[in-house]
Amino acid sequence: MGRKEFEQFLNTKDEEPEKKFDPEKEIESWKYYLNELYSMIQSWLKKYVENGKVKLDFIEKNIHEEHLGYYKVQSMRLYIHHKLVLFDPIGTIIIGTKGRVDVKGKKGVIKLVLADKKSARPKINIKVFTGDDEKNEYEEKKKIEEQKEPDWVWKIATSAPNITYMELNEDSFFELVMDLINE
Repeated sequence: MGRKEFEQFLNTKDEEPEKKFDPEKEIESWKYYLNELYSMIQSWLKKYVENGKVKLDFIEKNIHEEHLGYYKVQSMRLYIHHKLVLFDPIGTIIIGTKGRVDVKGKKGVIKLVLADKKSARPKINIKVFTGDDEKNEYEEKKKIEEQKEPDWVWKIATSAPNITYMELNEDSFFELVMDLINE
């Protein structure tokens, strides 16, 4: 059995190059999705900004993540009747998601997460194998799944412990804002 496993190991390593982690690529991807979020929100608020009922601006924020180092992103601020709603990016190396933005207002914090479009809640798997064949089969299946890039979308995350994801759309956005500023 030892020689067979050794030869299988050699063949597997030759077939596929190892994926290398690229911090700059991760940061650029994260900034792209942040800009996508901000553009979507700006389109929903366009008429309110144009008529002066909502003011919107951006400030620079420094973030430090262990595997990425220090980098700068934009935080977005909304002013609605002199009340502030801050879109505060937290980071992209977040367990279970591709990134998180905390939306802060007078009445609390609501989390936006960049999650797979198909997901309804965070998903963390723990797998126990009873044998090598089962492990090898699982690893092959996982390699195929990892080659498919998830369809990342912004979602609203409910509070712990039973976290669920809700679609972020125009209606849910305005509801989120009202939940943070309405007295």
